[in-house]
Amino acid sequence: MRCSGGLHKGIILEKIAAKKLSCVKFDSQLQFYANIAVKESGSGEDFVRIQLEPLTTRIQEHAQAWVTSLCKLLNDSARDALFGLRNQLEGLMNDSKRPPDTLENLKTWNSNTSTFRNAAELYECTKSTISQSELNLAARG
Repeated sequence: MRCSGGLHKGIILEKIAAKKLSCVKFDSQLQFYANIAVKESGSGEDFVRIQLEPLTTRIQEHAQAWVTSLCKLLNDSARDALFGLRNQLEGLMNDSKRPPDTLENLKTWNSNTSTFRNAAELYECTKSTISQSELNLAARG
């Protein structure tokens, strides 16, 4: 995901979004850019550090811009995933409100109940992962 060859950030972000990366992959990329964004200008003589200060500042600003863009992309992706799960859960809840009147409907109802439990667990897991990612982002500033 590192910007090379002058590629535009928007194009790279579109490619990242198309890959539908997990929160863990997003987090590793955010850590990479966040570390650059807060990195000190380095050790050395004062006259060297003074000359490198504008470059260091620009690199940190660029890395911070990437952190912001990746956070937005992660937020959009997570929001879409949660809305999809919510819609699935609502559909299953509506289906479960109708009592089964045939054996075939009972089988479908049992299957939906199992699917509902799995979807609810996935929703809670996803929500927990997103909360953890938000805490990590907040810790980075």
